[in-house]
Amino acid sequence: MPPRRDRGDGDQPGLGARPRANLKVLARHLGLSVTTVSRALKNAPEVSRATIERVKRAASAFDYAPDRGGLALRTGRSLRLAVLQALPPEGEISNIGFLSLLEGISEVLAGTPYRLSVLPQRPGEDPIPLLRTLIAQREADGVIISMTQPQDSRIRFLLERRFPFVAFGRAEMFSPFPFVDIDHVDIAMRAVARFVREGRRRIALVAPPAAATYSLHLAAGYRHGLERAGLAYDPAFVTFVENGAMSGRRAIAALLAGPGCPDAVLCCNDMTTLGVIDGLLHAGIVPARDVALIANGGTLLPTLFNPPVPCFMVSHTEIGRQLAALLVRAVEGEDPANLQAVLKAALATPERRFDPAHAASRPMPAATGRMGE
Repeated sequence: MPPRRDRGDGDQPGLGARPRANLKVLARHLGLSVTTVSRALKNAPEVSRATIERVKRAASAFDYAPDRGGLALRTGRSLRLAVLQALPPEGEISNIGFLSLLEGISEVLAGTPYRLSVLPQRPGEDPIPLLRTLIAQREADGVIISMTQPQDSRIRFLLERRFPFVAFGRAEMFSPFPFVDIDHVDIAMRAVARFVREGRRRIALVAPPAAATYSLHLAAGYRHGLERAGLAYDPAFVTFVENGAMSGRRAIAALLAGPGCPDAVLCCNDMTTLGVIDGLLHAGIVPARDVALIANGGTLLPTLFNPPVPCFMVSHTEIGRQLAALLVRAVEGEDPANLQAVLKAALATPERRFDPAHAASRPMPAATGRMGE
């Protein structure tokens, strides 16, 4: 039985917190050693299932929670992991898969001592001072970054300081570093091939900012796809834009104002695709019929557009899981060359939607953090 708590020990609002149970209290109550209780709470394989369940029932009854402050003092760590997240410009809609990413990260960290912090980066803000403060103030033991560039100043900064991190995306760095990425070359090649099978020949690409590594990968796959189909590459059919709906609307307007009207467009993300649809309708062009569309998406949202748009996607929840798992291993000192994964995307169509719960992405082997395309 949990210890009796009197009225004055914090059960009533405003009277202070009641005394917290610790491992010694649980061990004394259960007649077990502190070591056994500690291992049972961590699901250690050397502890029997019956003992683990008994300890966890008692921990729940006692409202036990690990003393994170004490653990941090003993280990010299903050026991926090951070995500550096760039915020979109005011009024723009982008990166709608971020919450799913956090879901996957949180799911993995729930089984560890670590907790998650989000470090927002305002539009136009230099991320280096944010990272410098993060490290100097020991606000986290590791960080996740995204939207990588070929020569990424954040990656160089973190490598020079030997601070644990994982990147969502690759870069052209000499030193290996942990990353999770999507095979965007493959996405673009498959999209072009699908357009060609549908009889489309004037295929355009609305790509993310050219500074982003994955934008270069999309552009490389687009060119390879055209070459395989025997189609000439026309730079007038390629435009680089910021991710977002308004950017997509401006991009398609620029393409339509060019020397030739495209009959197919590969769009860089969900919300950009929405903007492209709006721009086509504004110009009196019927999406899907006059101009075929495929989205490089992070969600199933494009398949719900009117008209529905096929999209290549990888579950952002699964990406979050992999980022978190690799970051924990990086914090523990594992070789960065072993902490790399490139994921294949699945094609979701209005007829056959992608089910993230039953279609886990399979990592491809990746030797370095270089682009290597």
